[in-house]
Amino acid sequence: MQKLSISSIITRSLTTLKDNFAAFFMISFLMKIVTLLLMMTLGVYDLMKIGMMSPADMAQTPGGLFGSYASLMLATIAPSMLALGMITVGTVAYLQGDPTTIGDCIKQGLRKSVPLILLGLITGFAVSFGMMLLIIPGLIILAVWFVAGPVLMVENSGVIKSLTRSMALTTDARGMIIALVALIFIISLVVSRITLFLVMSFGIIGSVILTAVDALFLAYGCIVCVVVYMDLKNAA
Repeated sequence: MQKLSISSIITRSLTTLKDNFAAFFMISFLMKIVTLLLMMTLGVYDLMKIGMMSPADMAQTPGGLFGSYASLMLATIAPSMLALGMITVGTVAYLQGDPTTIGDCIKQGLRKSVPLILLGLITGFAVSFGMMLLIIPGLIILAVWFVAGPVLMVENSGVIKSLTRSMALTTDARGMIIALVALIFIISLVVSRITLFLVMSFGIIGSVILTAVDALFLAYGCIVCVVVYMDLKNAA
């Protein structure tokens, strides 16, 4: 298998985001708004304070700390997986030179909403559990199943087949995937922290600005996932 280049993936992903910015940002921003609404409905996010409840406050909720964390996982994973499904459609079409519309992206993503969300919950809880085991197992699981979402969308696979297909595709690229994810995570964390510091006194307006920044990184992360998948698929 040809060795994947982190710099090439980052560059092509940035170009893809730039050329499809309006559609991809709109999709990711909408899904981030859905995330905020779900978290507020479930009582794990304070819009005015621009932040999630503290673990102590979560422990006082009817579902307790575990219930709050489960609610938080659902509220964050479900919209993010829908965004991944929708952006996968647009990114694959763009990389193959085929025209597509934001309507096509949304329609095809929603059509696969149930398996996408189920896939996200399986991988999300598995990675979270692995992270609690000294972090390394979580990173390995993340790398192993990194392209399961695009596999599900492009190859029309079921949840289990998407996981096993991702496992096969990423066999020789897991170190690169971990490095790539770590790099993007660090950059997004720094930018988000700076943004939070600048807007934390703005109330609802600050939440909107922070959501827009998070949406930008969500869109880019989805594109990176698809670009990695396409490179692995073409090199297999």
